[in-house]
Amino acid sequence: MLMRCRALIMAAVVAGSVTSPAVGQGGLIDCQQASRGVTDRRDPSRYIDALADLIRCPGAAAVLVEQLRNPPSDSLLFVRLAQASAKVPAREVTEALLDVAASESTPRRRRFDAIVAVASHYRPCLTLVFWPVATRLWRTYVPVGIGRLGHVDRTERVQPGVPELIIQRLETLRAESPDAIFRDAVRSALFQMRLIADAWSGC
Repeated sequence: MLMRCRALIMAAVVAGSVTSPAVGQGGLIDCQQASRGVTDRRDPSRYIDALADLIRCPGAAAVLVEQLRNPPSDSLLFVRLAQASAKVPAREVTEALLDVAASESTPRRRRFDAIVAVASHYRPCLTLVFWPVATRLWRTYVPVGIGRLGHVDRTERVQPGVPELIIQRLETLRAESPDAIFRDAVRSALFQMRLIADAWSGC
């Protein structure tokens, strides 16, 4: 069914906007309208709904990259943007998310949200959780949890070279970020990602 739907969709991206219809769970999606709903940012609820439609459209990656490079100021909207980006594993989206994670001027929580999204590009069924800052035995840190997403398309595979890119960029952050709490959280995330890389190779 999925292959049939894809065969019916003609990809067309003009000036960074999605122009073709797509078939979603609720029926035909107006991709132009979804693109406008995301780029206009006039209504937060419309933005969220438009993101949900956009990720089913051809050309969604270009719109998401544009949004990640100029993200919404509202924290909730950024979380939804990161969640939508996690579901579009195009290399350019991965790179834009990693750029957010690498930005020292970006709030730490947003950088963590970007890494959570990148984890799904590393393995489609992988999710990370960055808990609030905690202090234990005079150590201030961010606990990092790991989980496995259900209902993931088993036929979906990461793009060649993307896992290596993710590990390389995160290793650089772990080594070079001036934020000690952030460095420690990235180190923990890397450890867990590597731990499951072989165990979850089928997802």
